[in-house]
Amino acid sequence: MNMEHVTRLGPGHRGAEKLVDRLKQRFGGADQVERFRTELWIRRRQSGEELPTLYSDVRRLMSLAYPGHDQSESMESVGRDAFLEALDDPA
Repeated sequence: MNMEHVTRLGPGHRGAEKLVDRLKQRFGGADQVERFRTELWIRRRQSGEELPTLYSDVRRLMSLAYPGHDQSESMESVGRDAFLEALDDPA
């Protein structure tokens, strides 16, 4: 349920509006997106961490950092760059 649907319900449904606000506070909003983008770009492979684990975490951070974006070519490029950066291989 987005806020547009809540506001169309009328003033008798303020409880739903409060619920949406609490969910945003709990699960994040625009400020969280910036946090996840930062986490994505500072993410580095830990000693002994397996590549599939790193890959999964980069994908998780991608979905949190860029919510609502499909798997377009440009998003795949961002994900690939973040993964390569996370490898932290100076070679």
